[in-house]
Amino acid sequence: MRKHFFFLIAALAGGLMVPAAASQVADSDKDGLPDEVEERLGTDPRRPEVLEQVATFPATVKERPELDIVRVDFGNVGRDRWLWAVHTAKPYTFENAGLILYLDLDADPKTGRRDMGCEVTVGHSLGRPTANGFEPDGSPRAVPAPRVALVGGVLYLCHDATIRQEGGRTRLRFSILSETREPHRTVDGTGWVTALGPANSNRKPPVTLDELVANEGFERTEGLDLIWQLQADPANLVFSSVEAEREGMDYYDAEYRWPAVRGAGGSLTVTVPRAGRFYPAVVVYDTAGREAYELRIDGKVAGRFVAAEDDRRQRIYFLSRPVEFKGGEKLTLRTGGGGAHITEDLFLLAKKPPVRGRAFEIRHVQAEYVNRAGEGAIRLTWITTWPAQCTVTCGGQKLTEEKPVANHRVYIPAPATGATWRYRIEAPRPDGKQVSHAGTVALAPPKPFAGTAKHERILLKVENPYPFPLDGFLVTSGVPFAKGELGDPDHVRLLDGAGREVPLQPVVAGRWGDGSIKWLRLSFSATVDAGKTATHTLEYGTQVSRAPARTPLACVWKGDTLQVETGPLRVEFERTRSGFPIAVWYDHNADGTFTSDESLTGDLPISARLHDTKAVSYTTLHAPRRIEIEESGPVRAVVKVTGSYQSGEGKPWFAYTTRFVFHAGSAMVRVHHTWGADDPGEEFVEFERIGLEFPLAAREEWSWRIGLGHGQEWEGRDALSLRQLRDDSYTLEPAAPAGVKTERADGWIDLSNGRWGVTAAVRDFWQLYPKGIGVDAEGLKIDLCPDFPEGTYDGCSKLDEIKLYFALMRGKYRVRRGVQKQHDLLLAFHPGQADGDAARHVSQAFQEPLIAVCTPERYCDTLVFGEILPATAGRSPEYEKVCEGVYENYLRHRDATRGYGLLNFGDQFGERKVNWSNGEYDHHHAFLLQFIRTGDRRWYFLGDRAARHAIDVDTCHHGPRAGGVWIHAMGHTGGYFREQYEGSGIPGGGFTPSHTWTEGFCDWYFLSGDPTAAENAALVADYYGGAYLNNYDYSNCRDNGWHLLLTLATYRLTNDPYYLNAARIIVERTLERQTPGGGWHRQMVPGHCYCMPRHRGEANFMMGVLANGLAEYYRETSDQRVAQALLGGAKQVVAELWVEDANGFRYTSCPKMKGYIANNDMTAGMLFYAYRLGGDRQYADIAMRAMKAAFDGGIRSISHLRWTPRLIYHMDRVARGE
Repeated sequence: MRKHFFFLIAALAGGLMVPAAASQVADSDKDGLPDEVEERLGTDPRRPEVLEQVATFPATVKERPELDIVRVDFGNVGRDRWLWAVHTAKPYTFENAGLILYLDLDADPKTGRRDMGCEVTVGHSLGRPTANGFEPDGSPRAVPAPRVALVGGVLYLCHDATIRQEGGRTRLRFSILSETREPHRTVDGTGWVTALGPANSNRKPPVTLDELVANEGFERTEGLDLIWQLQADPANLVFSSVEAEREGMDYYDAEYRWPAVRGAGGSLTVTVPRAGRFYPAVVVYDTAGREAYELRIDGKVAGRFVAAEDDRRQRIYFLSRPVEFKGGEKLTLRTGGGGAHITEDLFLLAKKPPVRGRAFEIRHVQAEYVNRAGEGAIRLTWITTWPAQCTVTCGGQKLTEEKPVANHRVYIPAPATGATWRYRIEAPRPDGKQVSHAGTVALAPPKPFAGTAKHERILLKVENPYPFPLDGFLVTSGVPFAKGELGDPDHVRLLDGAGREVPLQPVVAGRWGDGSIKWLRLSFSATVDAGKTATHTLEYGTQVSRAPARTPLACVWKGDTLQVETGPLRVEFERTRSGFPIAVWYDHNADGTFTSDESLTGDLPISARLHDTKAVSYTTLHAPRRIEIEESGPVRAVVKVTGSYQSGEGKPWFAYTTRFVFHAGSAMVRVHHTWGADDPGEEFVEFERIGLEFPLAAREEWSWRIGLGHGQEWEGRDALSLRQLRDDSYTLEPAAPAGVKTERADGWIDLSNGRWGVTAAVRDFWQLYPKGIGVDAEGLKIDLCPDFPEGTYDGCSKLDEIKLYFALMRGKYRVRRGVQKQHDLLLAFHPGQADGDAARHVSQAFQEPLIAVCTPERYCDTLVFGEILPATAGRSPEYEKVCEGVYENYLRHRDATRGYGLLNFGDQFGERKVNWSNGEYDHHHAFLLQFIRTGDRRWYFLGDRAARHAIDVDTCHHGPRAGGVWIHAMGHTGGYFREQYEGSGIPGGGFTPSHTWTEGFCDWYFLSGDPTAAENAALVADYYGGAYLNNYDYSNCRDNGWHLLLTLATYRLTNDPYYLNAARIIVERTLERQTPGGGWHRQMVPGHCYCMPRHRGEANFMMGVLANGLAEYYRETSDQRVAQALLGGAKQVVAELWVEDANGFRYTSCPKMKGYIANNDMTAGMLFYAYRLGGDRQYADIAMRAMKAAFDGGIRSISHLRWTPRLIYHMDRVARGE
């Protein structure tokens, strides 16, 4: 219940004395606050504190009267220092309690926090101080935490602030909220009170522990290895903070490396067990904020120190001089009011420890000349052992980084002159000193790489799975090469099945670290009979050359106009007018010229249009940000256009990127259009429609033919509207002919005027519902996000809203900032009237196009995917059965859960019952590994859809979190719901490297050539490779394991040392945190261990993730420290997790956990790596038993297949005695 009072308090005669405390406690000034409490609060124990009553309230709360506010007192205790006393109906308690005091320091409701007008909030949660600050405009600011005390059932809050003074008094507004924490609910509230209280004074307030600026009597040293040594030394006395007498400090129940406590404004007390001469010491974890400590021996201050490096490292603070103890003394460690104060063990050290300081070094500097977006540049990468905002001078240029980071990368524009430039890196240390590094770099690209191959051949198969032939169909696919084989793409040529050379467009998609080609992206035309497979041969080597290809494909800039000709098509783009073509001509009579009567669009350009919820239209009919020729050659050309939808007034809203793919000699254009929610304002944006509009030449008689699914077609001449609003039904206007099943439309329409026509097809039309196709007097409309009436989805069940319709409620689209969606369309122009078969065939082939497939041996033997056993080796029949079962389960699950929709298709529903899985663990990687093992198109296109979803929906593309990947959540990104569903699900979403992967993005880029996959991998790795690595630490082993995997995959994609340096930072901390004896131990939490005290150890799958990450790092660096770490991890896995009788592993190291087989594949990886590195047969035997059990019944989902292709390679080696 809230109480609303307005107070204007006059001065009370003589003031109000604070009630007296217990007589046996020292209270020098007799004001009722013990001296020790006053020291904590920051008041003067020699001067009585005078408070004035500023508000009273009637007692109204019956359930928790101890939280029922009845009186508030207020006073000044020094310059800009204020003391509050909150009285409750019964003595106040910290148990399951919190309190927030909202303070309007300038007594002006229009400034400060929005809708409240407060500049500061102070309070506590379970006795721990809390504080928030707000600038006059409402933006957040840091403020000191209050000091909190509970004396005689009265809650005291002391804080520092500048408060408005008026007429010799203090004028302010305040409001107090009294709460319980579990459940979190309001018990009482005062409402806003305007008060006059005691004036500010000029009296200098006592110096509090939080104001400590330098250590007093303490020194410090650091290093986890040193901490382990000190703990193990029998001459030292070690006290667990968890077992100490604690006041205001709680057990740190988190995935922390060692049992610890935390809490500001608290204390720990231990008793010295025996006499001796010792150095008192304590291990603290230095996190964000100044964390001050004070040590008392039998109540007397022995020293103080402050942990202010804020670098997430453990440090040992110890008294500079030893103390002679008799035994029985009380050591009390008191914490200041700000910061987390994560405190590990207390020591009595027999000897003074060696002093170590932070390392301030520049490491792993690499300077290279690179091509960046078509321009020459020097790329400088380096690591600093602390976050530093470095300045680089090079070639007369000077630049300073935007913010301090530990992992650095800068680009300096430079011409390829062959000259040598000097560079210098200067890194400022926290103490004001500088660390520098200087070097030189040549302004020249790497020298051409010849390669070892002289004349080799690769067999490529192009399968046509359709019951109709495909003639001159564009194929774009990746082909891998072993390290060192090939250096120059000019030394390849393609032959068809008859041995004739085929025009070929090879593009280097990736290189090995030595500069040789890792992947070539090949584009060529293929003709394949119905249901047949065409074979091609790629010849390569230094003795191979390619004949010049003469095709009609050309891209030419003429001023601001880009003209693309394919032979039968001419398309023009205008950089000042539109993000789509302004004109299209089709040479329907094939005379080689384009005349006015062959213009398809008339005077109106093609465009995309977006409608917000306020009837404002935004289009692409404005100058785009950029039009560029992304790729151009004899076979295909790609024009990339980026910009923003804009209103008629020029207001931008939503980003777009469109790629137009043209094919030599072809009248087909593939259009890949992506819209992106980049509104910097609200977290969610709503809109009504997004569609593409294709105006058709006026004064023509148009007829249409449309695919209705199930082999059904319909034709007509009047206006038409088809809207697929669910996965299993669509509507037609005019109504469909009798007997038509209106379930899943094909997604194609053909328009013809007798002289020429165009087939328009949308890929995955019904799968990505809502979708629409329409024809009216203005032309063809393809609705990527069609408008739909309110109520269309609102009557669904709550479960269907969570699963399917979360973004479609109340008649509008609602997406989280950062989401984007790419749609793929095909425009196929043709002469004459519509041909139903031709339109149907081209649309069907567009859904899953032709691809060129190498043999599985080629994909695996080149090692571009690491060590993988191809299915065609014939040595893994049991595993191949498992994979078929996984494939069938995946499709069955997708259909059973109706896993379709604009934001859903490509993902899997049901994680924690109601979450979308967001591809956990890298579904596209798993699908594509199985594709390269088998050469089976089915897996390729499952990987295609999974990658597309993960790129568009699961990755944040805009705003300050761009590059973050949302964890599995309700509605993919979370934020659509506030509560779980029947106790299940994650409503909010979030980002963490432990649920982030890029390997599948890299696979998809290399295999398909999709540039968005490579862009996404870099975007994600940059997000987690920059400031995220400052003062790097991790909680459990999947955090650093997945971080390594995503980072190293992107390193292999780009060869950019920036990503290898990111991996180095992760590995250094991982090695540092090893447990003596082997492995990685941290405190386990509920779910992993329910015992008290918690056991230390790790979860089986987390060990497996880290093992894979470290193994991939070892593959790149051959760092022997990592090899030894893997051996130590295997020792931990066998000792703590393996359960003989179960042929499986415990879920965690907690001995109460039972063995099971569900995660055998993930955990066995650690043992296979250890066997290979160390030769201990025990590891191989256990791993083989575990995998046999897994294949017999533990592997059913696609997430396992991201690990198992490498595991069966190890199994094969073990079986063959290697």
